Order: sequence, then C-alpha cells, then structure tokens
Amino acid sequence: MFSRTFTGIIASSRGGIVLTQGILYDDPNYYPAGNGPDACNPPPQPPPTPPPMPMPIDIWYTGTAGIGDFIYFDSAGTIPFNGVFGWWKINNGGDIAVQVNTSGEILDTFTC
Repeated sequence: MFSRTFTGIIASSRGGIVLTQGILYDDPNYYPAGNGPDACNPPPQPPPTPPPMPMPIDIWYTGTAGIGDFIYFDSAGTIPFNGVFGWWKINNGGDIAVQVNTSGEILDTFTC
C-alpha cells in the first residue's frame, strides 16, 4: 500500500484499486435516512433539546463514490462500511446522498 497527496486529496492503492478519502456524516439521530432527500437535509429533531447536527467521519471510497463503488473506514480497504441499505450523506468533493448495503457497496446516489 502507498499513499500520495494530490492537491489536498489523499489516494491509497488497494490491490490496484485506488481509494480516495472523503467524509461521511454520521449520527444515530439522523442516519440511516429513508431516502436521498432526507439524507441530504436531515429533518430537524423536536425540542426541547434537539441533538447536534451529524458529525463528519473520514471514509475511503473506490471510483467516484458512484453506483457500484465501495466505501471503507480505512485507507487499506479492509473495513467496509455497513450501510444497512440506508441512505447516508457523504462528501466526495461535493455533498451527495448514497444508499449503501451491508458490504459497503453503493446501490444508488442522489445529488444534494
């Protein structure tokens, strides 16, 4: 495995597959969402004490984080993200919502 920096983007090679660093927004109060629009703009939680907005977590993804690509929690690509078939907001250079299965594969996307 090697890591290189390209204008602020970190890429890592996993068996010939390049992984690119991105951000996944996570909070059990908001995610997984039921659809793409709700993942992009989580509905507000009721008072009196709404939880804070989702926190960013570093992720690594194959390709462009499009349909058929995979999301991992590590740069080596050994810890797949279990998306439980829900919708999650990620940033791959721009905010998008992705539906992810239990093995980290992106099943669908929605532009935020």
